[in-house]
Amino acid sequence: MAIWGIGAYYFDDREDKSDIFINEGTAFIGYLEKDKPEYYELIKQVKIGDVLVLKARFPLNRHVLRIKAIGMATDTNFNLENGALNRKGIKVKWFFDFRHAPEEIALTKENNRSDLANTIMKIENESLIEAIAEILKKHGNSPEAAE
Repeated sequence: MAIWGIGAYYFDDREDKSDIFINEGTAFIGYLEKDKPEYYELIKQVKIGDVLVLKARFPLNRHVLRIKAIGMATDTNFNLENGALNRKGIKVKWFFDFRHAPEEIALTKENNRSDLANTIMKIENESLIEAIAEILKKHGNSPEAAE
């Protein structure tokens, strides 16, 4: 099982798509494939059962990673049916929804990586994984499932 960070802010229309991700049970890339093929390669590596963390990192506050939701990949067939807004995507069951009160992870020299601002990234840093685990522990065994 892997942990993936994915963003939902789209610079082309300056709009956060978190509501669509959670309400439609999806995750997709906002950039066109020709513009960011590396992001498409990464999302195609997500496997059923992998954890997805809907994240935000803002340029003005580079020392905080905001967690807006945590979910699990349930269908990784990368296609239009699993996406939204005419974009290919994968299906995600978003178990924890923090959109109205995002959890925050303080970033340090050890875990403040430049790729945290990328649309999608595989999270392998132990301190980030531990921080995500702490968020899950804090919210216990009763997920605030997105409906």
